[in-house]
This record gives sequence, structure tokens and C-alpha cells, in this order.
Amino acid sequence: QGPFYQCIAKYVKTKPASSLQKIQLRKNTKIEKLYTILINSNSPLRKEELIEKIWGEYVFEKHNSSFYQLVKALRKKHGVEVINKHNAYFIAS
Repeated sequence: QGPFYQCIAKYVKTKPASSLQKIQLRKNTKIEKLYTILINSNSPLRKEELIEKIWGEYVFEKHNSSFYQLVKALRKKHGVEVINKHNAYFIAS
């Protein structure tokens, strides 16, 4: 694990995936993709990585607003605690 993970590791408490919150999402939506990526990640992910995985293309300015709206919806509508520390995102366990 590189220096980036070492810097952020103190903010991440790992628990088995089974203990993390399960939520109901519609299949094949961007919010479902974001949740699945974050819940299955072993380390925090940068915004750019998440955008590329969700949209399947290089990061463009147009994605920033949409990305922040996805995170907001995941937090507010579904009650998932998405943490952003040092420009990396993860789900609180």
C-alpha cells in the first residue's frame, strides 16, 4: 500500500462487508454503481477514479457536478455515510 493509503488509513475502519449497511437501489443506475464501487473497495477512492468507473470515460468537467449530486443523493436519500477525506471517498463502516 502506497503513501496515499497510509495517509488516509487512520480514517478508515475496516469491517466485513456483511456488517455494512445494505440499501435498496434500482439496478443499473449510476447511484447503484457508486454504492457498489464504494462498498466493495478496500481503500478510499479518488473522485477521478470513481467518475471513470461510473461513466466509463475520462474525467471531464461536466462530470464534476453530476458526481457531487450522486454522492449527495446517496447520503440524503439512502442514508449512506459517504466520507470524503483528502480528496478520497469511502463509506463509513
